[in-house]
Amino acid sequence: MKKLLTLLILLTLFSTSCSKNDDPQPQSINSIPKVKTIAYGSTNVSTFIYDSQGRILKQEESDGSKVEYIYNANSVIENSFNSALTLTKTYSIELNTNGLIENATLIFPYNIDHRLEYTYNTDKQLAVLKSTSGTNFNLNYNEEYKYTSKQLNNKKRYQLDGTLFQTTNYEYFTDENNSIGFKNRGLNYYADVSEFPIKSEMIIFSATNSNTYFYDYNYDSKNRISKKIINSGNDGINDITYY
Repeated sequence: MKKLLTLLILLTLFSTSCSKNDDPQPQSINSIPKVKTIAYGSTNVSTFIYDSQGRILKQEESDGSKVEYIYNANSVIENSFNSALTLTKTYSIELNTNGLIENATLIFPYNIDHRLEYTYNTDKQLAVLKSTSGTNFNLNYNEEYKYTSKQLNNKKRYQLDGTLFQTTNYEYFTDENNSIGFKNRGLNYYADVSEFPIKSEMIIFSATNSNTYFYDYNYDSKNRISKKIINSGNDGINDITYY
């Protein structure tokens, strides 16, 4: 679930080159630290490459797979490739007037139907996410996001008939800095749900079926998260580096 949201993988007016050598890597855009790598355990490493505006151009995985991003005036194309560099998925993303994702439509492969629609509250935070598919029942759901003091504290997922399927509750370290949000990974068209790092995440499927994840963080000398520890390391340790 953590790598979920690498869940969108997604193509032209003013398109930006995706060349690693041609694009300078920013140390900071508007004082926002930019993540360079995230290591998931000892073998899986994600490397993030940005353009001069701090937008993600590529996310490369240690197995050779990657996601490439192409920017147009009011849209983004996200292309996903497997380790053999074969295109596996393309999402076409439309942005609203605030530069946030409004919808994402799967346009490749052609035999799979999937569309995501995003609605925001007055604070420009995600309020409702609607996912629909005519080919995969598991992709049909609505998610509602609730905030306290602009921090996401509750997310509910419903089937399209209104049946509650899953609830997720969040707690945060409100005295610590979050340097691994969407903006820190160049995904500027996604709205961050909290300025603080997650302390705990409880996923409730029913009264007798739930999972809870607890997080701890180590920081470097610049007050950036350098290590994310999940359930005291029993469910993983992520090492993070920056440009």
